[in-house]
Amino acid sequence: MKIGLNTNVYIEHSLDYVLSRVKSLGYEGIEIARVHPIHELPEDKINEYRKLISKAGLEVYSIQGGIPFTDPEFCKKRIELARLLDCRNVNMGPGIEIDAKDSIDEAWEKTLKVFTEIAEYAKKYGINVNIEPEPKAPLSTKKPTITTYEQAERMLQELRMNNVGLVLDIVHTFVSKENIFQLITKFMDKIKVIHVGDTLDGRHLHLIPGIGEINFEPIFKALIKNNYKGYLSVEIYPYFDIPDEASFRSILYLQGIIQKVL
Repeated sequence: MKIGLNTNVYIEHSLDYVLSRVKSLGYEGIEIARVHPIHELPEDKINEYRKLISKAGLEVYSIQGGIPFTDPEFCKKRIELARLLDCRNVNMGPGIEIDAKDSIDEAWEKTLKVFTEIAEYAKKYGINVNIEPEPKAPLSTKKPTITTYEQAERMLQELRMNNVGLVLDIVHTFVSKENIFQLITKFMDKIKVIHVGDTLDGRHLHLIPGIGEINFEPIFKALIKNNYKGYLSVEIYPYFDIPDEASFRSILYLQGIIQKVL
């Protein structure tokens, strides 16, 4: 397993700054978050980033294209970005948003149509587009179509496209009270990226790993047993004022757990 960093913790910094820091912190790759919209740049500028990433000795293993909800046009732009950066994975998120008054069945059918459109667009570039269930945010009347991995399984079955996978978010499984060990076993061939953070009291938090209630040792043992070779992507909030410290503490903890279970 490799350890990478989701760049959203550097929301107040440019991607140039991230690239200047992340390798020295010990990370092997980055997941480019929505907060870094470099897809808006001309292609020659994006190619300059490609050179910077290569020079830094980093891999772009995933690009966010659908958080907090799925917008097909935004996602297509992020797929184009992935193509230019030789990235094989785009996170297309949890589907369209649903309000309390909306029909769940209609939202499901619309999400299925949107995901099909996105997957077909990505397929011509050999790019995977991955579903990430997103629990409903507190104090919000809106939620995404797909909030659990049980729902994601149904969507995968209905899509039946070989370039559609999953982002396994460890925090989200705890918030939704789903059995992460069963999910690892059932979906290993579909899991393309794993988001790592911590939580307290089962709340939707993305804390530095090791300071919350999640026991990572048995989870990592299960990943090794099931031969997971991809990235553990550190996704943490709310550390926007201390991104270097939070990122370093996260990787130091995760490296220790990995060494312990190997």
